[in-house]
Parts: sequence; C-alpha cells; structure tokens
Amino acid sequence: IFLLGDNLLDFRKKNINLFIKIINKPCIHCTLFTSKVLKPNQFGIISQKNNKKKIIEKPRNPQNNKAVIGLYIYDLNCFKYLKKIKASKRGELEITDINNHYLYNQKVSIIDLDKLSIKWFDIGTFENFSNANIYMKKLCD
Repeated sequence: IFLLGDNLLDFRKKNINLFIKIINKPCIHCTLFTSKVLKPNQFGIISQKNNKKKIIEKPRNPQNNKAVIGLYIYDLNCFKYLKKIKASKRGELEITDINNHYLYNQKVSIIDLDKLSIKWFDIGTFENFSNANIYMKKLCD
C-alpha cells in the first residue's frame, strides 16, 4: 500500500471497517482510488478512449471530475515495472506511469471513495491544507 504524503483521509468509525476489508482483499494486481474534485484539470483523471483507460495528468479538457488520489495498492510486480519507466520532463519517476501500465493491461480495480463515504483531501497546497484543517476542526467541535 502506498499513500502519498499530501493526502488526508477522513475514515470515521463506520467507514474504517469497510475500508480495511477492501484493502485486505487480494487485489487483482493494482487498486486505485478516486474521489470527486472541483478542479479536475489540477489532478490525474482517468480517461477512456476505445475501451482503453489512461490517467491523464492535469488534462486541459477532463472527461470527468474523478481524481486518482495518492493511495494505491500494488502487487509485487510494481517493482519490476518501476525499473522500466523513464524519468519525466521533471526528472522524476512518475507513479502515474506505473498506474497507466496496470490500466493498459487491464489489471486494475478502481474504488470510488465517495461511494464509501470516505472524505479525501489533497493537502499539497497551503489553501488545500487550510481547508482540510477547517473541515477536521469542525468534526472535533
């Protein structure tokens, strides 16, 4: 299981058990999680063309508003795929390349966190972090 550092999940007691069941199920090869976002052009969005799915990072014209969030479950093959990917223009290995490998080979299950009533926040910017903080504070009041 990989959870990127700029993600925050609100599981609540009723949802944590369901989530634990999901992550403990043997995955097909890869499990991706999605959540509805207001600005899909700022995230990786799964697009579909000719029955093939692909994650497009920050698409100009997104097909939907479901972002692939920074929570992934992989089989052990991910390390083999990691060795094959090339650095991006930013000079980094991109996790989206691994996810697209699984999507291309149709070895992915996609779970919508919204349907599980699990709230997700991208906290990679000050504004997003502040919004998540306000949300969580309201839960504690």
